[in-house]
Amino acid sequence: MPIISPPKRVRMTGYRRNFIAGGSFFFTVNLADRRLQLLTENIGALRTAFRET
Repeated sequence: MPIISPPKRVRMTGYRRNFIAGGSFFFTVNLADRRLQLLTENIGALRTAFRET
């Protein structure tokens, strides 16, 4: 499979990624105040939103 370069944009971190057409990916979601439980209390809504997008 050919390696496809990601679009050029500003990076937040120095993570290295191998961009392959049809490959899988992951992402991380954080709150500014990590002590809050907003994401864990609403994980079902987050999963639904991601699945339907």
